[in-house]
Amino acid sequence: MKRKLLVTSVATGLATLVSMHAFAQSATDATQDETKKKELRLDTVTVTGSLIPRSQVETASPIITITSQELETHGYRNVYDALKTMPVATGSVQDSQIANLGSFTPGATTVSLFGLDPGFTLILLNGHPLADYPLPYNGNQNITDLSNIPVEMVDHIDILTGAQSSIYGSSAIAGVVNIILKKKMDGMDLSFRGGGHGDGGGGNERLQITGGKSWGNLSLAYSVSLENQDPILVRQSFWKDRTANPLGTVAGRDFLQVEPFSAQYFDPGAAACAPTSGLFGGTVQYTQRPNSGFYCGSNYDFGNSTLLNESKVANGYLNVTYRLNDNAEVYAEVLGSVTKQKLNGGPAFWSYFNQDLVQSANTFSGVFWDNTRQDFESIQRYFAPEEMGSADANDDKIYTRQYDVNVGVRGDFSSGWSYDLYYNRSQINTRDSEPWPLTAPLNNYYLGAQQGVDPYGYGFPAYTPNLANFYKPITPAQFAQFTDAIQSTSVSWEQDLHLTVTNTELFHLPAGSVGLAGIAEVGNQAFNNPVDPRLLAGDFNNRTGTQGAGSRNRYAIGGEMTIPVFSTLTADVSARYDSYDFAGRTDGKATYKMGLEYRPVDTLLLRANYATAFRAPDMLYVFQGNSGFFTTGNDYYLCRQQGFTQDNLSTCPQANESLFSFYHGSKDLKDITAKSYGYGVVWSPSAKFDIKLDYTHIGISNEVETQTPDQLLQTEANCRLGTSFGGQAFDINSALCQNALSQVSRYPTDFNFPQAAGQLQYVTTFPVNIADEHLDGVQANATYRMDWGRFGNMALSGQYYIELNHEQRLDPGDPFIDLLHNYNSYELKSKTSASASWAIDKWTATVFGTLYGKTINFAGTATNGRWAQFNTSLQYDFSEKASILLTVNNVFNRQPPLDFESTGPSSALPPPYYNPLVYNGLGRLYWLEYKFHF
Repeated sequence: MKRKLLVTSVATGLATLVSMHAFAQSATDATQDETKKKELRLDTVTVTGSLIPRSQVETASPIITITSQELETHGYRNVYDALKTMPVATGSVQDSQIANLGSFTPGATTVSLFGLDPGFTLILLNGHPLADYPLPYNGNQNITDLSNIPVEMVDHIDILTGAQSSIYGSSAIAGVVNIILKKKMDGMDLSFRGGGHGDGGGGNERLQITGGKSWGNLSLAYSVSLENQDPILVRQSFWKDRTANPLGTVAGRDFLQVEPFSAQYFDPGAAACAPTSGLFGGTVQYTQRPNSGFYCGSNYDFGNSTLLNESKVANGYLNVTYRLNDNAEVYAEVLGSVTKQKLNGGPAFWSYFNQDLVQSANTFSGVFWDNTRQDFESIQRYFAPEEMGSADANDDKIYTRQYDVNVGVRGDFSSGWSYDLYYNRSQINTRDSEPWPLTAPLNNYYLGAQQGVDPYGYGFPAYTPNLANFYKPITPAQFAQFTDAIQSTSVSWEQDLHLTVTNTELFHLPAGSVGLAGIAEVGNQAFNNPVDPRLLAGDFNNRTGTQGAGSRNRYAIGGEMTIPVFSTLTADVSARYDSYDFAGRTDGKATYKMGLEYRPVDTLLLRANYATAFRAPDMLYVFQGNSGFFTTGNDYYLCRQQGFTQDNLSTCPQANESLFSFYHGSKDLKDITAKSYGYGVVWSPSAKFDIKLDYTHIGISNEVETQTPDQLLQTEANCRLGTSFGGQAFDINSALCQNALSQVSRYPTDFNFPQAAGQLQYVTTFPVNIADEHLDGVQANATYRMDWGRFGNMALSGQYYIELNHEQRLDPGDPFIDLLHNYNSYELKSKTSASASWAIDKWTATVFGTLYGKTINFAGTATNGRWAQFNTSLQYDFSEKASILLTVNNVFNRQPPLDFESTGPSSALPPPYYNPLVYNGLGRLYWLEYKFHF
């Protein structure tokens, strides 16, 4: 058996050793070594991270590979599951679990490497980019959606970490995820999978047909799959074990009347709540919130919100190759999918809303004068499933159509030159239909006609609330009259023409052949995300929308060289220039990378790399139009003025109050730039064992960020008071403070409405280039394979990543923010995964576990502890053509860490009280799959 060939590199500290070894080597020895290398050389392949085909799998940058077998046996439901489980994926991301927290992209999934922005990871399909998801992630960002990639056709997934823009262009700052689909198959495979959720719901079925065949010069591979996924609801999760007021959790404010300026509740009395007691499964009761007052509420009002979306997916894939002659072939790849998803973000909600003030950013658009109480008032209520007619009557329905087409020709010229010329187009269309309460009919039903204005002359509308209607369930027919569907249709596409030319033996040096590759590409991209005009008119109660549209052109040229400096040392150098034309301007960015691969012996590799990278400003950051949204936030300034501390902030009357925020894009944004370097070692003493250890540093400048309203309110309070909760000093004249003060609008102290003086009016957020961010981390990987003869074979593997440091600051001179201990980050300090697989006779058993390290809690006051989850699979082969596979995820049904702070009176986390941005809280899942090969 040929020994495994490894790629090696050397850090700067090894330069002396390398030089001494090289000068001691004679020219004759070099020639002999080159002859031996040619005898051992494997067939060249194209690897992720290099344009030049090579015989080695490893490069100067660490690569993690997920095989198709691991996708089957490790319990991954899809590509997203596989990537999110990787130890280097330590960042928080939004998926269907945050439906009840609110999300602009509840039907999409993405990944965050090293805790960095998801947009800093470039996701490729067969080496080419995918169109951005057309809806705004987090309200203002572009992401690549992983939801519609057919996992059954994935051959493997490469994760290349560190800056890679010199090869792939924009976005490859944290790294590159390259999803490689199968291109050649023989015969046909039929499989059917069915399963469910251990605590109810979550039933799923999948039918897939894959196959391929060759006829002379023609070969094809294909796949068709149909998948159905039933939803998993909050009440079907372990939340049912946490509903007896865990750690003091208060009931939802399902029927509430409140004095808006003191935030004190008007006591409705137990008799008023009595007619509502049959709602939410008979759980509404007369209850109290500490320091605020009495109201009618239930601990179970969010029980029907979804943790996992209901979905129906149809995927189709076709790969065709036709050999024209011995030196050229044409090929085409087509991937298409149609998806229908349904999700529930919780019960429908109504509160008084002055439709005429929708464009005025008036914080008090929800305030009216109560003629009965002779006081100012705000009023709100939730609608229970019994009123809506069914638990899913207010489901958000998302329809997605996506395709990716790649057509090209590749072959060889004379003198060792090869080429690959292709055209690629990717497009995503979405249609969203979400039922939502209407402003006017509900205002009229609960408040009646306006009866003048408040007696103080401030201009607040006066009403005599109809409390008999308010504290009475409505009928499903009434609910249908009081709601309508918000409709939105969006599209995003990207296309490019790409040429690569390569020569693995351009010319020869004493140590070996020099390889060269060059690329040229031209393309454009566009998106259109219109808003339902009824949202802007205020027709929908307490709801606004996002909008935007734009396009840009781009071109790029680049090249790469591999240079054998000595027989044991290879240098890899690449450079690329990208240019973008958009918004009446042209931006160009040059990037480069240098890597060293040093092999003192065949079994040991030492590697080092240094690279620059960039990300062109997100299309949404640039072209998003004026948008507004309602949110909640803590008025830290007023709370701290009243003496509230970090420990009791949740009891402040101005905590978690309703807030209006404006947002718009900016055409003045600069490119985000980055530098990364790393070094590591790979040791493989045998074909059965290898271990890798790599250090990575990434520094980012001009990063684009939109501060959250809550972040701005924290900074504003720190600046006005001169210090943070923790005692850190803030200079009100600093750029950080001046920016925050200009974005937080308060009513002036001499405002003609005394109760409003000094209170929040609105917050304005927009994208800006901030100063810098940097991180340091270490990743380790190991595999070990054992042959036990008649007792079978054992395979062990493990991966580990630890973040040593991760800091960010908004402006030069400002203090760094430790993101590992900042509640707006939530990233994991460390993450570990390990698997053990035992194959004997016709049986194969696999155990896969993931250990999540500590992370900050939702309030930023403490840390959540470590958490482990285990998956298992058991496969039995009836024959070479038939097998059955049983998979169980989260075997012990372990619950993610309960976020203690999130259960406080100002909870930002509704049930089931864990942080869904970090953890997989779906509970135990299982499925049985039968496969047959024809």
